[in-house]
Amino acid sequence: MRRLLALATALLGPLALVLVQPDAHAQGYPSLAKVTDRAGDAPAGVDLLSGRYQLSVGSARRATFQVRVKKLTDTTFLAFEVHPEAEGWDRIAVYRENGRTVAKMYFIDTGEEYPVPTPVPRACPDLSVTWAPGRGEVTVTAPWRCFQAASSAYAPFEFQAYSRVGGQPGGAKDSLPAKDLDF
Repeated sequence: MRRLLALATALLGPLALVLVQPDAHAQGYPSLAKVTDRAGDAPAGVDLLSGRYQLSVGSARRATFQVRVKKLTDTTFLAFEVHPEAEGWDRIAVYRENGRTVAKMYFIDTGEEYPVPTPVPRACPDLSVTWAPGRGEVTVTAPWRCFQAASSAYAPFEFQAYSRVGGQPGGAKDSLPAKDLDF
């Protein structure tokens, strides 16, 4: 009888551990996070002051990023990222070009094919952006189906926002703290 009990424990023990693992939502990850950053730590055009990250539930699951910049200008470049606990991540790049606001969605591939993270453009026709220089505020909303890495991964999802002058490497930059979210 002892041998049978030991065998059953050995075989079923790992299964029991899997069944009682708490999911990300049960671990207390919020669907909304507000973040702040110290003013004056970057040039005014990229000085991120605060932000809000949100995952909306319901039939239209979506992600929303909102940031405040000390002095939003035509040379401000913003990147909003969602990092799942999986390979690769998703990025939305927002900037001004010829007087127009441009928003582009990318899947950043970190797979074996690409030893260096490679941005792969993604179509997202329902991507919306509000660029409000008077308020120094940018809001981006994208349907969850547009996120290649995150939409097929498990929670939590790490949200973060970055800024850079003109989007050029080596230029002045700033970032807001990352936060883990779940639906």
